[in-house]
Amino acid sequence: LFARSLTIAFACTSAKDNPVHHLTAIFCVIVLTPVPPCAPSCLQVVVVLMTVAFRSVVIALKAVVSIGMTLSIVYGIARFVYQDGIFNGANFRGFAKADGLCWLPPILTFPMLIGFGLDYHIFLISRVVEFRLNRMSNRESVLLGLSKTGRIITFAGVIMAVAFFGMLPAYEHQLSQLSFIVVIAVLTDTFLIRGIIIPCMMVLIGKYNWWPRRMPAVDNAAFGEWGIV
Repeated sequence: LFARSLTIAFACTSAKDNPVHHLTAIFCVIVLTPVPPCAPSCLQVVVVLMTVAFRSVVIALKAVVSIGMTLSIVYGIARFVYQDGIFNGANFRGFAKADGLCWLPPILTFPMLIGFGLDYHIFLISRVVEFRLNRMSNRESVLLGLSKTGRIITFAGVIMAVAFFGMLPAYEHQLSQLSFIVVIAVLTDTFLIRGIIIPCMMVLIGKYNWWPRRMPAVDNAAFGEWGIV
């Protein structure tokens, strides 16, 4: 409480003399102060739920790592666009340089991006697990899982990106920044994270993907049962 009071006092003194700015500073500090401890707590819940669902610690950790990569890429790009103005020459209102990221879009998009990422991740991993339980090798399971879910995940991501793209030219910075973050995050997660990085990680890790869960022995004839030789 004392630390929060000091933070609020500093925000008030650094704000302009306008009372509205004082109130805005106090409100932003009150809202933003709980965010740092809430973020790791949310990821811990993700680890627990994914571990229980798939009975594998490695799969749960991969989910958190993939979400972290998406968040890092997206918020980094947003910072370069709206604080450094790398796209100012595009003469597009949605990419216009501002004083920086507004305080609201990162807070709103954080749980949204975790939900989107987990949704696609569970959809992909569940099919991979299904094929592995049918005695296919790890590599074959990943290939089949990606081939069966890749098109659906891609179309879902593109539809989501198109839906949020409509807010990008908004005159309000909060709306345009929120739209930019969601659009870039969905496309990054769809094409880069779920389409390339996660399958490559699963192939490289091999049998340790399922630790500590035990998978059935590999049957070399199982792959041909799906019409693939």
